[in-house]
Amino acid sequence: MRRFYKSILTAVLALVICVLPLCSFASPEVLPASYGGTVDYLINIKNPDTVTSTTSTRTYVLSAVGLPGTTVTLYSMGADGQYYKMYADGVALESVIGASGLYAQQITLLDGTNTILVRCATDAGEEQGVHLYINLLGQGFLDKLKAFTVDITNTFN
Repeated sequence: MRRFYKSILTAVLALVICVLPLCSFASPEVLPASYGGTVDYLINIKNPDTVTSTTSTRTYVLSAVGLPGTTVTLYSMGADGQYYKMYADGVALESVIGASGLYAQQITLLDGTNTILVRCATDAGEEQGVHLYINLLGQGFLDKLKAFTVDITNTFN
């Protein structure tokens, strides 16, 4: 009987050791709009070039250079003004920057302004938040722009 308890205790201990790191270092599901982190050197966003940008492409690639080993998680602002973790096909948009220091993540934008938070965290407890505002131009706006261009060209001919 004592052997049985010993094997059960060993199995439970092994399970706790395996699962604890996954639970304790997981990024939170929701962050406040004011989130900023504690440092500003974990990641340098390369695309978009500025924190506010405009595109006509629904599929967008965020790219950056960061410290290897840094966990990067993407959040999108909800209607209530809080940031919610982003998912693609049921998988959180969260990854660890590798030895090269390069980071890239494809996201799908919604029409209008997409307010995105790039949250970076290290095992040492350092955190950085970068707020991005990416405006997706709708097809209606692009059609109006093309029509305007054609009208201007006809005016000067």
